[in-house]
Amino acid sequence: MRLSKKTPKELTDGVLWNVDCKDYVFNEKNGLMLFRRYVEPRLSAKSQTLSKDLERAIASKNRVQKVNGLRRGKINSSSLWKVAVPAINDDRVFFKKHDHKAVNAAVQLVIDLSGSMGGSRIEIAVAAAYVLSDALDRIKIPNIITGFTTAGCMGVSSSRSASRIEPLFMPTLKNWNEKANSSTCMARLGLCTNSIPLANNADGESILALAHHHNGRTEDKQIMLVLSDGAPCAAGRGFSGHLVDVVDFITNKTAIDILAVGIQSSAPAHYYKHHTEVDSVDDLPKTVISAIRNLLLTGKAGF
Repeated sequence: MRLSKKTPKELTDGVLWNVDCKDYVFNEKNGLMLFRRYVEPRLSAKSQTLSKDLERAIASKNRVQKVNGLRRGKINSSSLWKVAVPAINDDRVFFKKHDHKAVNAAVQLVIDLSGSMGGSRIEIAVAAAYVLSDALDRIKIPNIITGFTTAGCMGVSSSRSASRIEPLFMPTLKNWNEKANSSTCMARLGLCTNSIPLANNADGESILALAHHHNGRTEDKQIMLVLSDGAPCAAGRGFSGHLVDVVDFITNKTAIDILAVGIQSSAPAHYYKHHTEVDSVDDLPKTVISAIRNLLLTGKAGF
């Protein structure tokens, strides 16, 4: 998790990008210390049941199998002859249908790393992402944890009319092939709580870019969960409207189902069609799981 060392760097006339690279250096020892201090106290015993809850919410009916030769169930008329023949006298003439479910999904957990998420909100968001990712790992559902904010600033002349003048920073905190409970992933998550700068947020551009992590995935269900406290805020203009447009595009033009999880805030409801809210990790089973189920089954995740 490192930016280029070549800073400050001239981009164009009148533009200077300044960023302190030492703030973005990955230090596993420090990250694990922060994880234990700020994330572990937020974890809940309730999270142990999340794996099965997620499996039930995301599972797809794969096939229906008819099981014959039972003593209870529905009568299989083609087997009644067994009862009529004295030499056989077999009462196993019933059948039942069994739904076999298969989980075939890929999930991206996106953490808003904006300044307004500082304090308890970033701790809750990171803890929620960790708990959900660990639960998905347990039932072998591919998942990735990413984040978004901006890095540094650009000094721009007043005559310049750029819609965004801050570079985006979108770290991958856990990749598809990694485990959430590995020391490396826990360290990266820990650094988000009290190390890397929580700066401005251009949500629309960031989420659109992060959606590319789903490119090439072959799972039937593609899900993005955005853990955020609300509105875009960055140096520039047009961010709120662009976020609405991006969410509409992802919802209607891609195979990705996107759900916003408001972290101690209902503000995401203004930008996301599907949304819910949590105040702590304890809320995950009764809110996020229900929202995912409603999103996938009925297309209505809001409460």
